[in-house]
Amino acid sequence: DARPHVELAQALLDRGDTDGAIAELKLALDKRRDHARALYLLGLAYSKRGRPGDSQEAKRALEEALAVREGYSEAYLALGDALSQGGEYEAAAENYRSALPLLPDGTARAEVEQRLGSLYLSTGQLDKAVRELRKAVSSDPDNGASQGLLGQALVKQAQRRGEPPSGPTFESARQCLQRAASAEHPAPTILATLGELLLQANQPGDAEKALTRALKVEPELVPALLALGKLRLQSGDVASAYEQGLRAYASLRARLEPAVSGALSDHF
Repeated sequence: DARPHVELAQALLDRGDTDGAIAELKLALDKRRDHARALYLLGLAYSKRGRPGDSQEAKRALEEALAVREGYSEAYLALGDALSQGGEYEAAAENYRSALPLLPDGTARAEVEQRLGSLYLSTGQLDKAVRELRKAVSSDPDNGASQGLLGQALVKQAQRRGEPPSGPTFESARQCLQRAASAEHPAPTILATLGELLLQANQPGDAEKALTRALKVEPELVPALLALGKLRLQSGDVASAYEQGLRAYASLRARLEPAVSGALSDHF
């Protein structure tokens, strides 16, 4: 009977013991190769462990789970996550889309719409990102992460269209970002984007509050440092503006140096 091994593997996975879970799931699959949940959990365990080669093992197990059980929404989502982590964004999006019709309306569906919108945002598919994130916000308006992502997508969309800072898309973005900023722990990138928009809207006091909050969490966040430098320059504090610019430059250089050094080493 494979069931005791699957139940133990679930408990081990909940405790973070991925090695133990994988061992139990292999025993379960030795007894019953077409056990869909064992295959799903095996894929999840490999994804969580994250050792070299685990990504391929995760995808293999999850694809097999989907072959065994038609309409397995959890496996679609886990496979989408695994593909997204590996940079296979189109395939990830396809799996998220496959999961959506299988989910009930409400929070579960909104979470997947958020994942899909975030994926589209990261790949520059802004219209699709806005569409999915609007759905997520409509289903779960109190979700600060969805509000923040929608705000960021709207900003990029307005910038791509060449809309003026006083335009309606920027205003919608500000509203979303302000809702996101009211959450308990908003992402620093959301606060930085909000600060930039408030600065463009001639609200330097509110802009400074948002930027200061962002830098308190992530002191070397380049967009926040640059926006704060611009704010200081507008207020006539040239010394502080120069300081923020230097910090932004140092932060950016520190991030780029390892990649540049690696590229040079490979070349020469």
